Amino acid sequence: MTQASHGLITRDGVKPQSFKEIVLKELRITRPYPIFTVTVTEIIKNIGNERFTVKTSTSQEFVSEKIILTTGTCGHS
Repeated sequence: MTQASHGLITRDGVKPQSFKEIVLKELRITRPYPIFTVTVTEIIKNIGNERFTVKTSTSQEFVSEKIILTTGTCGHS
């Protein structure tokens, strides 16, 4: 676990929890991206239509043109 982030343009020294909050806020404001907090079990690239099928641990399936994938844990939800 890290106490601060380094090497991220405009975010050097920001604590991880603060960085997470900034990113979530910017995603909600700048783009209407849906944000999910589920475990992804499989991502399949559909070559024919250049989309992705995403399967989750809760048996949900999503189809998307783009994916922003994050990993890891944070001490706060």
